[in-house]
Amino acid sequence: MIAVPGEFIFMPNECGALPFDIMFFVAGTVAKRCDWLGTPIPTDQRRKAAIWTTVIAFSLISLPPVIFLVSVSTTATTTASPTATLKDMAVFKEAEPQDGEIAHGVLLVAFMSLLGCVCMVISFAVVALSQHFLNFKNAWTTFFSDAAYTAYLIHYFVLILFTWLYIRLVETAWGVEIRFPANSTTSNTDLGGDGLIWFGWLGTNLLTQLVVWPLAWGLRRLPGLNKIL
Repeated sequence: MIAVPGEFIFMPNECGALPFDIMFFVAGTVAKRCDWLGTPIPTDQRRKAAIWTTVIAFSLISLPPVIFLVSVSTTATTTASPTATLKDMAVFKEAEPQDGEIAHGVLLVAFMSLLGCVCMVISFAVVALSQHFLNFKNAWTTFFSDAAYTAYLIHYFVLILFTWLYIRLVETAWGVEIRFPANSTTSNTDLGGDGLIWFGWLGTNLLTQLVVWPLAWGLRRLPGLNKIL
């Protein structure tokens, strides 16, 4: 496997995500062809999956605040004084890692390790719970399941379109000029409060959902695309 810098269809080509994307795609294809998902998962395994999902989710939620507090504490205790001389700063740079820095590194490794676990545990839990509670078929489930893969491939393009329209709306209606630094996808522009942020998040997501599913459903029925989507 060769990983190159950048992205492919908005998926990061790096060791943190690419191997899982490939393995899950292959595993899903094999599971479908071998009808593995048609075999019910035993109740005890569903229960274990739910428990482990809860434990890991709680750990993932609780670790970031701890890492942040350790980072703030480390920064406060290791930052050189504003009046320090160049010689003092040179000694500071060559100093051994502080206890806070080591603790921060350990917590970060623990957090990243949990991300690997949650990738498998939550996926298994979703399959187990879906088999138990969502094992039925109707017109709506058929519509969404048929369009799901295409929606996954195209949803970023639709989302980016509505995000651009939202930015134009804010600049026109509220007179706020939104600026993005070079080579950056985030902006520090002050919108005057959280209201416009929540409005933008809700509006772009709602419009994206309303457009992307019918669009995906229609695209996969076009000649040629209906063979691969």
